[in-house]
Amino acid sequence: MSKIQEILDLLKRKKCWAVLAGYPNASIIYLHFGAKIRREKIINNDQHQYGLQEYQGEYWLGIYCDWRLQQGNKPITGSCERQFTKAKNYLKMKLLKGEKDYVI
Repeated sequence: MSKIQEILDLLKRKKCWAVLAGYPNASIIYLHFGAKIRREKIINNDQHQYGLQEYQGEYWLGIYCDWRLQQGNKPITGSCERQFTKAKNYLKMKLLKGEKDYVI
């Protein structure tokens, strides 16, 4: 098993509790997993939700490339779209349901 596969398998067992997509992160998407860890320095940005000004995930995944969210085989949104509201609303809905199975 590759190191990347080991890390992805570890993340599968952790709840994703925060997602940053779109403004202020442009086309980058961040997923925060596992325990909430208090930051050494608070981020002064009122755009962050889920308590991310004070906390970060035990593990977090930053995707710095073109990305697309899909449900089954149907695309929902991606990094090429100018407006990320649809992606944010979709991911918030998944978080509220406690779902961890994102296809990215």
